[in-house]
Amino acid sequence: MLNLIGNKKRLINRARRINPTIKMVYPISNNEVPQSFSPNPRKLFIVLSGIIAVIVGLTIFQDFLESKRRGYHFYFNESLLFKTVWFLYIPIVMVLCKKLKNETFNSLTKTTVFILTPIIAHLFILPYIATIFATFFFKGQYDLFKFFSYTLTHDLYLFVIPYTGIILGKNIPNYK
Repeated sequence: MLNLIGNKKRLINRARRINPTIKMVYPISNNEVPQSFSPNPRKLFIVLSGIIAVIVGLTIFQDFLESKRRGYHFYFNESLLFKTVWFLYIPIVMVLCKKLKNETFNSLTKTTVFILTPIIAHLFILPYIATIFATFFFKGQYDLFKFFSYTLTHDLYLFVIPYTGIILGKNIPNYK
């Protein structure tokens, strides 16, 4: 059985080298659709920017409702400052998709590295960017440690779920 799977993979790889535009045929309608695992960067940027804008708007509205419920003042600028976590997804996902264009995941180690790298990058870049914004617009009211601790306690799942989904959704790994 394993030999048949290995032979099938070799045949598919050889066919792709001969004809890189292999088309997938749907069995019911018999329509041919070219396989494309790399998204158009411009389209990805536009879609991702729209999704991020909607999420930021919803989370700011959630902060507003929470402030009204608890009876304290709502500050739009402060809420927007702590939502910079979302804006950093755009460049990181764009770079990640570019790196994933020609990658195949054949080991657990490689998959883990590709999952952890954007998470760690996001986790360490975000406090610096937020601190720079706080220095310019809030006269240094928030420091690096405050952003880092807030990010770890409130936003860690926001890094793990999307980046893991992107990596695993690109190509279900075949572990050896």
